[in-house]
Amino acid sequence: MQYCSLKQLRLFQKIRLLIYLLNTHFWNKYNKKSFFIYKKQKLKKIFNIKIQFPQKQEMNSIKAFVQKAAPHFKGAAYCPKSKSFKQVSLEDYKGKYLLLFFYPLDFTFVCPTEIIQFSNHAKKFNETNCEVIGCSIDSHYTHQAYVQRPRSEGGLGEDLQISLLSDLTKNISRDYGVLTEGGIALRGSFIIDDKQVLRHTSVNDLPVGRNVEEYLRLVQAFQYADKHGEVCPASWKPGAATMKPSHESDVTSKYWKNVHAKN
Repeated sequence: MQYCSLKQLRLFQKIRLLIYLLNTHFWNKYNKKSFFIYKKQKLKKIFNIKIQFPQKQEMNSIKAFVQKAAPHFKGAAYCPKSKSFKQVSLEDYKGKYLLLFFYPLDFTFVCPTEIIQFSNHAKKFNETNCEVIGCSIDSHYTHQAYVQRPRSEGGLGEDLQISLLSDLTKNISRDYGVLTEGGIALRGSFIIDDKQVLRHTSVNDLPVGRNVEEYLRLVQAFQYADKHGEVCPASWKPGAATMKPSHESDVTSKYWKNVHAKN
């Protein structure tokens, strides 16, 4: 029979304890914080080393990705045109383009200037078969009060031409990746095509408003590209030259010579 020394025995006990504690850390389904702290202190005392367990990671909740299906949404909205509340969802816009824009809060400062600009351009968007809807974490009742406040007092005015969606649960803002740690939405803008595929995303930080005309240009460009199988260069607007995505194309060669060479 072979005997081990006292030193070897203590080392063996330490290894067994280490294996036990690590196993319970990785397999204990309750993940109690106090239990982790106890194990960490115990290991540090035994081995006289700094022990750091891996942190529990949260699942990435962002679901909005260009070229992928737009995240589903459904909620109560205030519709100024009909002066009524109604449930709206992504499915309501099948067969149409949709510009969904988020803003932080009602009754703030930059927000009404943006919302009114989107409203002023609503007719042009509609002419391109595109609807526009705004969204914030406010209730639909707050949206109504915001519309009823005159523009001279920082409100939106009752002639607003777009609906405002309520995201009280913050699930829509979270799915589209614009929810801040403070619980409000950044100035996110999302273009969803008639097949409900996300074609464009952009996000502004809170202090700076958006250029609404750029989103109209983008909608027009995506629609042109889809219809004609061509690609639209920088700053393209309807009527301007485009290219075919091929170096053998006469259309592309013509663009290089007549437009690109002069820039």
